Amino acid sequence: MLMNPVVIKVLLVAALIVLIISLILSLIIAVANDGMNIFGAYLAEDEEIYAADDYANTYTVTAVQNAINGVISSVNPDTTVIAPYTLGHNPYALISFLSALSFSESGDEYENAFSASDSAIIAAIELFVNTMYYVTYSTSSTTTTEWFQDADGEWYSVVTTHITLNITVNQRTEDETVQIIFNSGSPYTPEMYELYQMYMETQGFRPDLFPAHAVDY
Repeated sequence: MLMNPVVIKVLLVAALIVLIISLILSLIIAVANDGMNIFGAYLAEDEEIYAADDYANTYTVTAVQNAINGVISSVNPDTTVIAPYTLGHNPYALISFLSALSFSESGDEYENAFSASDSAIIAAIELFVNTMYYVTYSTSSTTTTEWFQDADGEWYSVVTTHITLNITVNQRTEDETVQIIFNSGSPYTPEMYELYQMYMETQGFRPDLFPAHAVDY
């Protein structure tokens, strides 16, 4: 059966459009990978991006455990119950946050590159994690009374209170986390949040960085 010529033309045009879009995206990604200043691109080196995310993952485990230990130390319970929790973040959110934080502009040129070893970036990563995760807790107690007899045959009671500590690790969304930070006042600004949103939309034109978290443009 021969296909309708009109249908063939529509399919060819659609295929051509897809090819053009694909070529444009490939060009943008290639240029972004070369570090050229395309607005919306990540300009940090790949090794700095991965190092920043690795540090965030490592610091998250330490920070949450320290928060849990701090609560346990302050309450000094007899029993501690920690609700199941998971740790993790979208790496594009972290890199977009750091890129927005590092943004500077001069004429038609702009920069957002960062170094994962820079003390300001390390502090920003820790702020991101500490804002995203927070620990809440509650306590409950049970009282037990036991009776004993002394050497003279007199009875006396011993009251024992058993304290149970219930801990919950809470996690804000990445967007809520960044909003809180950038709306907290100097040196942060609402404009930084707008930059963050833009970088999240483009993902720095680098879907290859974290494929498991990449989305279609």
